[in-house]
This record gives sequence, C-alpha cells and structure tokens, in this order.
Amino acid sequence: MLPRWRALELIVIERQRQDKLKADGRFKYTCADLEMTLSQKVAVLTEEVGEVARATLEINALVSRETDDHTELRHALRKELVQVAAISLAWIESLVEE
Repeated sequence: MLPRWRALELIVIERQRQDKLKADGRFKYTCADLEMTLSQKVAVLTEEVGEVARATLEINALVSRETDDHTELRHALRKELVQVAAISLAWIESLVEE
C-alpha cells in the first residue's frame, strides 16, 4: 500500500506538472485559474474520471480472465487517479479566498 504522504506527494508533483504545461503554452488555463469557467473545469475533471473508469474496466477484464500480471494497468490507474486528485486540488485552489 502506498503511504499517504507519498500519495499526496504524487498529487503535488502532478499539480506542478500541470502548471509547467501551462507555462510552456500547452494549454491556456488550469482548473486553478479563475478565468476557466465552471463548465470547463467539470469537463476537464470528467474526462479524467472517464480515464479512471476505462483503466478500471481494463483491470477487471484481466482479473476475470485470471491474468496474473496487471501491474502495469494498476500503475496506469494510479496515474489517472493522481490526475483526478490534482485537478480537484487545482479547482479547490481557485475557490480558496485569500
């Protein structure tokens, strides 16, 4: 099991990656930006949740076939969950008053 501090560290690293992608011009806003509409934020979050669902279905398919090694898919699932958490964190950042 991944220690809680490591899980939180992965989320913070992902948030930093998102900010760097924005700084590099890969996208205009992150969910932390007030310029991004609520509809845009929910679309970004929903897209990532969809990727979590896809990864989960892929793992379930392997488990049902009793395939032994689904480690790679579990890592992909963790990556997607970290992205969901980081996007949620960014959105929360936009809601926190100074």
